[in-house]
Amino acid sequence: MISDLDETIKKLLTRDLPIKNGEVEISFETPNREWAAGRVKPTINLYLYQIAENLKLRQTDWKVEKNDGQATKRRPPKRINVTYMITAWAGDVEDEHRLLWRTLAVLSKHHTLPDDLLQGDLKDAEVAIKATFPPEDEILNPTDLWNVLSNDIRPSIHYRVVLPLDVFKRFTGPLVLKKIIKVEQGLEGKGPFEEIVQEGKKKE
Repeated sequence: MISDLDETIKKLLTRDLPIKNGEVEISFETPNREWAAGRVKPTINLYLYQIAENLKLRQTDWKVEKNDGQATKRRPPKRINVTYMITAWAGDVEDEHRLLWRTLAVLSKHHTLPDDLLQGDLKDAEVAIKATFPPEDEILNPTDLWNVLSNDIRPSIHYRVVLPLDVFKRFTGPLVLKKIIKVEQGLEGKGPFEEIVQEGKKKE
């Protein structure tokens, strides 16, 4: 479901910023120095750094559903906080600030993710997909976070989406969709290396 969330947010930003002709890239990669050095165009990066249960929304009562004279009893889904750190990357600081501010404006308009943009399993969610900005006391220390990323501290937006997790739901399909094969061109294990990327098909 997290990959469906990534794609939903990407579609929201592409539509409402708007992003035309791929002029700005949207990335979910880890924004470390290696990644930053490899950028080729202005980028909005959404780094998923925390996943935790939302205890305030926990429900312990059983839910009873009646249909055709039969009743089904089950627990409601858990609610999971998925928190991103959003940063903007461009060749000019003014462009970065402009991208970050416009991204904040778009996300601030939607207290729940738009139904018409929901992807994959999010379309079948029993509850609205809430989105918000976590309070300051729930955000990781920026210095600690950027030290772990081995990169310089940057202005950022922390964005939280609450996903439903049905612990009794049975999942089907592959666990891994992408495989990267590195082929060595040198003879001493130092490269250079050529990467071959193989991607499977996502479940429709």
